[in-house]
Amino acid sequence: MDTTSKTDGLQGKLIVFLKTSEEAVCQPDNAPCQFNYVANIPEVTDMVTEWDETNLYWTVVVTGTGFTGTPATTELNVAGRPQTTVSVTSTKAIFRVSDISGWTLSNMNVYFDVGLPKGFDTVVRGKSFNFRQDSYQSRQTLVQLVAQCWSPELKDLDL
Repeated sequence: MDTTSKTDGLQGKLIVFLKTSEEAVCQPDNAPCQFNYVANIPEVTDMVTEWDETNLYWTVVVTGTGFTGTPATTELNVAGRPQTTVSVTSTKAIFRVSDISGWTLSNMNVYFDVGLPKGFDTVVRGKSFNFRQDSYQSRQTLVQLVAQCWSPELKDLDL
């Protein structure tokens, strides 16, 4: 197989060397490990946070061109934690911020069905959003507690 010029749809064997003792899924000796070269890789041009007024949650909106895949095959991970993929079109992917450990989104990775997008190093890597500093004061969340009290002498009740 020619290693210098690739065309869309070209197939070839892919050999992966692991650094750990985990087993590889594909065994080249037992079954063909075919790799399909894809010429068109999605390109990320911007990534921002937006408040979803309808659903009342924060989202990360990734924009660009040539996005492929579905919500099931497109991922945003924040510090290793997967977020919920809401939708994917050819120019926009929206992720619900659903699992973070603090006020800051950092150490993020975006994966499409064909892998990392172009622009990852300049748009995604090193990007962070601080909800407390950037936008916490502009959004207020109303929490209403409804409780039945069974005793008028509820002392030291800490809500």
